[in-house]
Amino acid sequence: MGFHPGLQSAERKIGRAREHIIALEAEQDKFGDKHPYPLTTRFKDHDQPNISAIVVESMEQPPEVMGLILGDALGNLRGALDHVAWQLAKRGTKLNLTPEQESKVGFPIYDSESKFSSALDTYIPGIRPEHEAVVRHAQPYQRGELAVDHPLAVLQRLSNDDKHRLTHTVLWTPMNLDFGVDICPDGCVVNGFTDGPDLGKELKVDAVLKYLHMVDKRACDGMEVKAKGTLSISLGDGSWVHEVVRQIERMVSDVLAETSRVL
Repeated sequence: MGFHPGLQSAERKIGRAREHIIALEAEQDKFGDKHPYPLTTRFKDHDQPNISAIVVESMEQPPEVMGLILGDALGNLRGALDHVAWQLAKRGTKLNLTPEQESKVGFPIYDSESKFSSALDTYIPGIRPEHEAVVRHAQPYQRGELAVDHPLAVLQRLSNDDKHRLTHTVLWTPMNLDFGVDICPDGCVVNGFTDGPDLGKELKVDAVLKYLHMVDKRACDGMEVKAKGTLSISLGDGSWVHEVVRQIERMVSDVLAETSRVL
């Protein structure tokens, strides 16, 4: 069963966002094919005698177009919610809205119930109770202290930054990254690796990824290690781009489906 006819424009917005999400994944695949492993590492001395830090020596940055595609996806998802709000306002109890009232119509997103309640009539004038229930249920404040991580709260934050500040910079974040000994000189004994402080954070030159523990560092001169594992595309806070945008898309789609049910 399709959505209510009044929500067709919102549905098309979500469809367009999905196309951008697919394009974003394609860009990552294309970059991965060109740069199978986009970093080189080197050893750095540690203050303990038989430990060496493995740090990033150089790296290939993801293409800037990925941030632009991400912004397009976010813009369409935010726009879909505003199209929903418009349909609810047109079906509200306040007829003949003034141009000023119409200009303020949009989907409210709040991490506080009191702020939501006081702003609701401004964003969706005369909203009907059955419609309000859908909008209220989708609010970040419903998650209490976890409101900041709610998909719509993240959407609001990211889309505002993209529209009004700067295009999002897409970064590499080393997750589940490990190293193995590739060349080990005779007499060199390795006790293993431990995680460095920058593992799981934004990847940059001189980031400390791992510590290499040896019985006698002098016997390991000439050793080479090889990285294995995967790098993930992330935002500046370390959150994975594809996971974030997929969560947002699912939430917006749920709002559309619930709204269609009550229209």
